[in-house]
Amino acid sequence: MMEDPVGWLSRFRKKDANTPSYSSDQESARQPAKTTAEVAPNVETVVDPRFEEFTFQGEPFAPLGEWAYAPVVPTEVMGLTMDDGESDWEVVGESHYLAGISRIKTLIEADRSSGEDSGPLYGMLVAEPGNPHSKSGSAVRVDLVYGHEREKCGYLPSGESAKWQPAVKSAADKGLLVFMRAVLSGGTDDRPNFGVWLTGTNREVAAIRAERKLPVRDLTAAEEWVNVQGVGDYQGLLTGRIPRFAEVELFAWDRGEGITARIDGVRVGDMPSRFVSKAHAALRARRQAGLEPVCLPGEIRRGDYVPAYLAVKVPGYYEVESWARSLAPGGWSRPREKEEYPYFSTAKQYQEALAALFAKYSEAARGLKAEVTFMPRPAGKNAGELMGVVSRDGLVITEFDVDHERWAGVYSDHVAGNIGRLLVSFSQSSNGKYRANGVYKVPKPAATEV
Repeated sequence: MMEDPVGWLSRFRKKDANTPSYSSDQESARQPAKTTAEVAPNVETVVDPRFEEFTFQGEPFAPLGEWAYAPVVPTEVMGLTMDDGESDWEVVGESHYLAGISRIKTLIEADRSSGEDSGPLYGMLVAEPGNPHSKSGSAVRVDLVYGHEREKCGYLPSGESAKWQPAVKSAADKGLLVFMRAVLSGGTDDRPNFGVWLTGTNREVAAIRAERKLPVRDLTAAEEWVNVQGVGDYQGLLTGRIPRFAEVELFAWDRGEGITARIDGVRVGDMPSRFVSKAHAALRARRQAGLEPVCLPGEIRRGDYVPAYLAVKVPGYYEVESWARSLAPGGWSRPREKEEYPYFSTAKQYQEALAALFAKYSEAARGLKAEVTFMPRPAGKNAGELMGVVSRDGLVITEFDVDHERWAGVYSDHVAGNIGRLLVSFSQSSNGKYRANGVYKVPKPAATEV
């Protein structure tokens, strides 16, 4: 065991300094309990990543778990190197997590068979000093991470966890997730159980790739609770009123994009950015038209880092925009940028067409106009559902679901009969795959909704 635990953090290596980091869009103020007079005007506010989903590298990341040591919201990845001559670590307890491990294995095999590549398989280390099953309190959990998918797979052996938990905790203090390369074996008819081994990351870990489409949300789960930001500045209005249900008014700003949360006409914080981005424009238009304020149910709850915080019940993530639009004044449409950037799948079935178009147009200085048609999906589990098909010179280069976030504007314009221009260009990546990139020129009349 190393003699200098403080120096262990130096054995972690950051990813490339040019790689952007991301912060969460929800929060609970991370300050000890203070009186209203003692609260600083700029209180750092974050979500609790143990219990709440947070944003990591631009994508939703599931909570780390109630026993996890997570004093701040993680924003970056760090690799863990091993001592010279140190053998790989074998994860223990995999038999308790076979379903999750099997799901990761299925994703890897599916990508390999389709020619896709979501990058290497990692083991993410999570310190769990609060794990009641660890007598020493030194447990270190291991999660498998592939693409942007994560599943619990076991724990470090007791000897290694006691040695490395302080280092993992030190990294967590700085908002860093600790990654090692992982190797998965088993899961076959002759070897039904799984084995997971961890090795060093050769000092660098690439950013988690977030290209895998997230699972379709259960549309019956149409509401969720979100935490109001900045409540640390308003504890005098919240403390002493627990538990209490409250009617929360949503006040959209005129200058800047923000929504203030009010109780009885008094500000108590601000709504998180992921809600604001979808609801601000419509709520602002409603307020400017002189319509009644929009209110949602809220609940004042006891907090871990402040005496009280406020949770507001809002439409689910995929329902917010349509909900807000339904409240807007009649005839209103959401402002749109002049250009939108739809997502082009580079699945294996399009490679031949993309290769031909790349050979023909790779020197084109400007985007080329593509055709978009809509039709029922002919086969598969979603047969009969409407899809869009993009083609150039009669060659299909991608298809999409009409409710996909990056294609919704294209479809809405099509329904309204006010169609913009979809321009495409073609390229070849370093691994030899061909790709299409597009920009959608939004039609000038702004009367259609998205």
